[in-house]
Parts: sequence; C-alpha cells; structure tokens
Amino acid sequence: MTDAPPPAALATTLDRELHWLETLIHQRIENHMGQGDSAPGVLTLPEPPELPGRCAYGAAVTINRLSADERLALILALAPWLRPQALDLLFVRNANLDRGFTEFGGRAHGLASGFAPTRQTALFLLAGDALDRRLPAMALFGADGVLVRQRLIVLQPDDFAPWLPLEPHPELLARLLRNPG
Repeated sequence: MTDAPPPAALATTLDRELHWLETLIHQRIENHMGQGDSAPGVLTLPEPPELPGRCAYGAAVTINRLSADERLALILALAPWLRPQALDLLFVRNANLDRGFTEFGGRAHGLASGFAPTRQTALFLLAGDALDRRLPAMALFGADGVLVRQRLIVLQPDDFAPWLPLEPHPELLARLLRNPG
C-alpha cells in the first residue's frame, strides 16, 4: 500500500515558502558580495508569501503567529527535507581562504552532499553582518522562543551555539506527514 500524495494546499504552501527562502538566500549572498541593488550589509528582506490554503504547515504558522524571522528559521530547518538543492548556493567557497564562508554557517551532511543549515545560517540570512538585527534574532533559538516552545525546531538541552544544527522537530515532521491537509 502506498501513501497518497499530500494535498495540494500543503504542497503549494511549502513551495511558496521554499521559493521565498531561495529568493532570500540569493539576495543575501549578492548583498554580502557587494552585488545587487542594496548597499553591502543593508538588505530589506522580502515579505513572506501569503498562506494560500489550510494545511498543517499553514496552521503551525498561523496558530503560533510566527513572525517573518521565525518563518524563515522554520522553512530553513525544513529545506533539507523538502528541497535540499535550495541550499546549494550556500556552498560557495571563499577564494581568499579556499573554504566555505564562516558567516554562512552550515555543515555537510556526513556522507551526503547536502548542506545542513545551522543557527548561524539563519542568523546570516536574517541579519548579514548587522549586529543590531543579529542580536535580537539570536533569541529565536532560545528555550523560551516560540519555535522551541511549540516544538517546531529542536533545541538540545544546554545548547545555545550558532554552529549547532537547525533541525525541524520530529513532531512537526510527523504532523506534516500525518495531517498534510
């Protein structure tokens, strides 16, 4: 017996969120490299998409009244599960050091070739080098933040470091799979 494909509302919602994430990654990296329309370090993040239908993901966003920053962290955590290639641009190498950019965060997925986002990745996307945005964004990953409190992302006990993985909570993944509509 095979599982039925997820309803269109969930697929459409997640597709829009992932497109928003990809746009944001592209804009942030262009900005960081001194390209694009904004001055380096100054970037107005694109607005998150409307939630087009009722689905488990949309309910998690709506019920918990997630801010744009919280939504970004959540879809970033889900991206390796849903569209891992959306994170490939973050593999760009720093030619001066012949390695990845520290500020992009992330880790390789062990034997896999995918990019595993970290809290640093989220902080880079949200704030770039702007400490006035970065400092408040760090609170997203605290134990009292809605993402952790509502079991949307995983926070290991006593772990509050930027290089730790940004992972969706298994309960969220189960909700999306069990009740995709």
